[in-house]
Amino acid sequence: MPEEPRPEEPRIVPEGPPRFVWFGGILEARRGDDQRLRRSVEQTNRLGLCRLDLALEGGRFSVLFEEGTVEGEQMTSAKAEELLEGLNEIASSSADPASVESTLHCTEVYDDLAVETLFVARGGQIECVSRPRELAQEDHRHGPRASEGLGLPPMERRRALGLGALVLLTFGLLAWKEGWIDRLAARDGAGLELELGEFEGLLRVEVESHWGNYQVSIGRGPEWPDDAAQVESRIASAETLARRAALRAVADGSEIWIHLRSGEGRILATQSVRLAHLLFDSEEEPTLEVTLPGRMVARTLSLDLEEGRP
Repeated sequence: MPEEPRPEEPRIVPEGPPRFVWFGGILEARRGDDQRLRRSVEQTNRLGLCRLDLALEGGRFSVLFEEGTVEGEQMTSAKAEELLEGLNEIASSSADPASVESTLHCTEVYDDLAVETLFVARGGQIECVSRPRELAQEDHRHGPRASEGLGLPPMERRRALGLGALVLLTFGLLAWKEGWIDRLAARDGAGLELELGEFEGLLRVEVESHWGNYQVSIGRGPEWPDDAAQVESRIASAETLARRAALRAVADGSEIWIHLRSGEGRILATQSVRLAHLLFDSEEEPTLEVTLPGRMVARTLSLDLEEGRP
């Protein structure tokens, strides 16, 4: 049995405010209600945490976190919630929630560690994903003293921010392509809807999240047949051919497929599994374990007789 990756020791975030907080990144989406958008940007800027720079270009808009630093005492829980509400109001002004993309982030810097928070777009809503990490050179560069005297003219600062945001977006797209962000921000496995189809009652399925993946456990359901005679009786009384095929697959220990699907029913990932192990009695109830990659847009996990196409 493969050895599971060794979990990292938990990092404890110190009590009290951070030394300072710095911001960066960009949010982009299709234009919708421009008045609501401008009003939301203005209200968010009044928080005094970070400066949002709005640009309207063609049918899209972009909002930059102007790269800046604030004292840690300013980042109260109340203001952090207001910032998230403001970003959600900005995202909600888009005509197409699915078009919202975000690499916005903030970093809280303490004496011996930093806490990074990504403002991730999910279905038109902005959610926070945070993780503690060791201090980096970039954190020291953003310190209050290090940022003094930069004083770039507004146009030059906009260009520099645009270039930095482009680089960040490029790395963000690379991370997205490799699946890092998708797994980091994946929907919790316990929140997936289960569709057992013709295997309803015959099989039992449980899903848990583990290191960016979904751990799927398959066991015997409450209608698992006790013997061959019961199988034949149920096959004879089955109302559909698909139910008969499901009963045959269970009785023969055949191969079936597990599909991870989006809200629109598109297959995001698939994995086959043979049911033969469930046929043998043991002291503990036999269980099959399958791993699927986590996905942000995952909504449903289904069991099927056919492989399907991702």
